[in-house]
Amino acid sequence: LNSLVSSVNKKYRLLNKIKDTKVRLLKKNRRSGYYEILKEFIIFSIPYLLVSILGNSQTLINPQFFIPAATKLGMGYDEAKLIYSII
Repeated sequence: LNSLVSSVNKKYRLLNKIKDTKVRLLKKNRRSGYYEILKEFIIFSIPYLLVSILGNSQTLINPQFFIPAATKLGMGYDEAKLIYSII
């Protein structure tokens, strides 16, 4: 009878170990899947983010180059600003 009880206990412990291992692996796979999705999202979003920033900064950058270049060519500041606003 004792050998039967010990055999059942061993099998029970083994099944618990297998169950715990499965649970750990599932959690690990879920976490790694999350990081893979996050990594792909960042890789795909960075080019779009850069294009949107650089595309919208045109209104800030163009006057920084156009007005000084026009004044160095002999135009007055107000005239260069007026021409830039027409463009």
